[in-house]
Amino acid sequence: MAAITQVIRFTVRPGYAVDEPPLSQLLNLFFTRQCSYSAYPVTVYSDVTQPSVFYLMSGWHTEQALTHWKECDQREGWSSALEPYIANTMALDLEMEFDRIPKSFSGLVCIVCHRFDDNDSESESSLDLRFQSPFSESEEEEGAIPSPVVWIGGGQEIGSGKHEPAFCQFILYRHGVSLQTIREKLQGKNLIIMCRISLFKASGAQMDATTRIPTDSSLEMILPVSGLVIKIIRLLTWFS
Repeated sequence: MAAITQVIRFTVRPGYAVDEPPLSQLLNLFFTRQCSYSAYPVTVYSDVTQPSVFYLMSGWHTEQALTHWKECDQREGWSSALEPYIANTMALDLEMEFDRIPKSFSGLVCIVCHRFDDNDSESESSLDLRFQSPFSESEEEEGAIPSPVVWIGGGQEIGSGKHEPAFCQFILYRHGVSLQTIREKLQGKNLIIMCRISLFKASGAQMDATTRIPTDSSLEMILPVSGLVIKIIRLLTWFS
């Protein structure tokens, strides 16, 4: 079975921040539980052109493992818990090895989605272009400045259902490459530009005293939000 890379896009609702409690705490716990199913870490990215848009990226050994996670009650509970803080959630599942994406990387990540109709006469030739750099050979010739592109990869969309599956090309750019340069090279493309971030600020790595983590089978957590107490039912037990 093919390995899967999953990209989840979501928007943070007004009044909340992805790197501040309570949302950062919930996401961190959610990642821990997902990792116990997937055995892969979850990485977080921010959209460089839309401040409230973020992406989660992780891997799965098989499509069956991902399906099991999608259908389990624990994931449903976390979806309900996150609903007050995030919206417009969409997932993209790709036939692609997550481990191939360089992790020690501080530049910009671009995802370019190519969608071709079966009758498109250019589809076959376009396959060869999916792993090519958007920079010409003369721009990357020996003796010139280092190539702006660190890594190129990609994978075919799975489970697309109603539409033709896309091929999503990943292009990693070195730190310092400008947005203008990227846009000029990828003009007219269905494009996502993002950079990796940490959920926690220096002072926010620890849970604060007002956050109660469930310790019994009631699967209940209480979080203070804007002076109100929101009671979230059906969350999984984290500590025995």
